[in-house]
Amino acid sequence: MLVGLKSSINPEEIRNRERFAPPCYEFYIRKTDSENEIQEAIEHVLGFTGNLVLHQPNDFDANKDQELNLQLCRKCVRLAEKNDLYGVVVHPLPEKKDTLDLWAGLDSDKVMVENLTHDYFRTMKQMLESPFPRIVFDVCHAFMVCKNNDAMMEWIEALGSRVSWMHLADSDGETHGQRIGRGKIDWSRVKRLDGKGIVEVVDENEVTAEEKIGSYLKLKWF
Repeated sequence: MLVGLKSSINPEEIRNRERFAPPCYEFYIRKTDSENEIQEAIEHVLGFTGNLVLHQPNDFDANKDQELNLQLCRKCVRLAEKNDLYGVVVHPLPEKKDTLDLWAGLDSDKVMVENLTHDYFRTMKQMLESPFPRIVFDVCHAFMVCKNNDAMMEWIEALGSRVSWMHLADSDGETHGQRIGRGKIDWSRVKRLDGKGIVEVVDENEVTAEEKIGSYLKLKWF
């Protein structure tokens, strides 16, 4: 598996991760980020990685601002298509119909839908029955739902090539975003998968991101 890192478009955060030359990279986009700012960051990161993904902005209430959600997602899709990026991560909405409408409104093969821990698109059955051709498999989210390494690996194997990207963080089955090795996920099994993904550990210090980088290096040892 190719494993990489994540940041905002903040130049200092990018420089902090660039020193590791990660083969995969993800930007979490904020609704205040302009297209020009994102474009500049994209051009910089493509100088050291070949697999770059944009994550839709999350700093708004999706239930109240679905039109804003669609506008922001479209901005990410435009940039992904313009720069031929690997994809755009989109969160499903609580209702299946709303999620399908959102996905249809984006109309791009760059779109990848992420499994969450609540509402729609949280179980293996929902993921297998969905029309989404590309899936972001969040390992932590899946483990919090199924509580079992064998079941989680069964999900991944059943989804097969639809798993286009992975989010990598540990969990004890209850807690979200733990450092790799601190939860109950069997990373020796996950690391053997043929895929691409990024470390997504919750870290209050996003600039130096010591938790993320520590987890990134630990995954290289498995």
